[in-house]
Amino acid sequence: MAQKKDNRPIREKYRIYFAAGITAWIIFMFIHPVGMTGNAMSPTIEEGQIVMVMKDKYKTTPPEVFSVVNFRRDFSDMGEEDSNKIRRVVGIQGDTIEIRNGKLYRNGELVDEPYAVGNMEDDVAEITLEKGEIFVLGDNREESLDSRHLGPLPMSDLRGTCTRILWPLSEWGNIK
Repeated sequence: MAQKKDNRPIREKYRIYFAAGITAWIIFMFIHPVGMTGNAMSPTIEEGQIVMVMKDKYKTTPPEVFSVVNFRRDFSDMGEEDSNKIRRVVGIQGDTIEIRNGKLYRNGELVDEPYAVGNMEDDVAEITLEKGEIFVLGDNREESLDSRHLGPLPMSDLRGTCTRILWPLSEWGNIK
C-alpha cells in the first residue's frame, strides 16, 4: 500500500515545534528556577524548595522594597560554598536603614515584618544607601548571611525577583 504524501505547507507541519521553540526561548530569557539552600528564608521559603526567578533588569530601576530577590556573590572568604542566594529587599537607593535593639528601621520608621522570625542580635548603625545599592535580610534572622554582614549589595549582583514556589507541588504558590 502506498503511503499518502503530506501536502500541508511546511509552517503547518512544524507549527508545534516552532511553538515549543518560542516557549523554550521565552522561559530561558525571562525565567530561571533556583533551589533554596539553607534556612535563611524560612518559613517563607524552606530548604530544598525550588522557586521561579523572573530575570528582571535592574540596571535602572531598583527592585520593590520587601520583594524577595535572587543574587550572586562570592562568599568563599566567609566559608560559604554557594554563591547563589535568596533574600528579602528591605531598603533601596536613597533609603536610610538602621537596626536598633533587634528592630529594623527604614527612613526612621519602625518596619512591621510579619514574615521575619528569630532575633537580630547585632545592631547596624544608620546607613544611607547610595545609587545602585540595596539592603537585604533573610526572613530567618538567626540563620541568615545578609547585608548585616555583607553591607549593601550592588544591584548588579541581582539576578531577578523570586515570584513563586515551584517545588514541591504541594507548596506551589506565590511568594509573599
